[in-house]
Amino acid sequence: MATETVKDNRNTTFGDEKSRFSPPPSDALKAGQIAQNIRTAKAGLEYYNNKNNVKFELVDPIISTGKLWDGAIWYHCNFRAKPEGQDSSLTKVFFAELKVAKFDHKSKTAKYMCTACRPLAGKTTGHCEMCGDDAMLHPTTGFRHGRYQLKTRALRPRSKGKVLQGSKKAKVVESVPFGPSYFPTN
Repeated sequence: MATETVKDNRNTTFGDEKSRFSPPPSDALKAGQIAQNIRTAKAGLEYYNNKNNVKFELVDPIISTGKLWDGAIWYHCNFRAKPEGQDSSLTKVFFAELKVAKFDHKSKTAKYMCTACRPLAGKTTGHCEMCGDDAMLHPTTGFRHGRYQLKTRALRPRSKGKVLQGSKKAKVVESVPFGPSYFPTN
């Protein structure tokens, strides 16, 4: 049986999952992504400047990704910044992790809480569970969300329940009845 490659109007292969199910980017979507890149880079850089008592200025907001993760909207972003008033030869690439702390629906503005912002130097990784296969660079340590796979955890041990194996310490989770008696009948 011969394999046929079919292309759509965006010159992408239909077998490629990302291109198959995502629409072509519109100008509004591109503008929104650029605005998100700028907002997250500025918030991360403000946090870095305040924490380290330095003055860096934004050169280029490279990329950002926002996801609903663990019950909140989290962002990871990369940007380039240089010391204020210096030439561009001192530019560094940064990574920042931010959370939407407060969103005002009237003015459609968000306040961000930055949990990590650092220059990327040395060993980096391009993958985290939150960002997936994006081109985002991550430090090997020093960020919280997406570094490890999100797993459901028991809130407290219970005397009755099913023991889950797979870690050094087995966790106890609540038993949920399942069967014909569990479902109501009409």
